[in-house]
Amino acid sequence: MIYKATPGRQSGDLDQCGEHRCVRLFPKVKNGPWIDARDFVIDLSARKVGKLTG
Repeated sequence: MIYKATPGRQSGDLDQCGEHRCVRLFPKVKNGPWIDARDFVIDLSARKVGKLTG
């Protein structure tokens, strides 16, 4: 899922999302449960992972 920065919702590292290519992943184990990774955003341009606040 594409992620765009929202003021006050992410750490300073993710403020560039919208200019940078950022995504959120929703991983699932094959034939198993979903893995809760909702708080993490991957900045593909900067090659960093950030965490959403609140």
